[in-house]
Amino acid sequence: MMRRQILFQVGLVLCLALTVNAADKKKAPINPMFEKSNKMWMQVMEKAPSITVDQLKKAKESGDAQFVILDVRTGDEFKAGYIDGAIHADRNAVEFYAAKAVPEPDTTIYVYCMIGARAASATLALLDLGYQKVFNISGGIHAWANAGYPVHNELGEFTFTKTAEVNWQ
Repeated sequence: MMRRQILFQVGLVLCLALTVNAADKKKAPINPMFEKSNKMWMQVMEKAPSITVDQLKKAKESGDAQFVILDVRTGDEFKAGYIDGAIHADRNAVEFYAAKAVPEPDTTIYVYCMIGARAASATLALLDLGYQKVFNISGGIHAWANAGYPVHNELGEFTFTKTAEVNWQ
């Protein structure tokens, strides 16, 4: 019985090794539309003025209530966890939400999403609307949580010990 288990395990390891080796040899073809899309989002993120999560944390701690934080993720993403004080303004209608939530065009607005792409797009749209001080929060809530800053939801406040490192490119 023990010999059978050992042979099975050796066979399993050999199969896995062959599969990994075959996968290394067969690289997936590059999707040109994905590359194009990725390039477009990178350009949007480069154009949008931005701040770091540490700069946002300092602004929040300063007690200056002269800014608004907009979370432009979906409703479900927002419910799962958000930066305290954030107003949900789904990216698909951020221009409408902002007009109601932020009537003064000189109010400082900090915008975030999961990693920064949708927020960068929303930042540029709000600047086009005439808001004068709009900033994308670089890295979004992913960077906020990785920095150990608190996240909130209906159950209260929590922090992550470390979220997974993801290469979104």
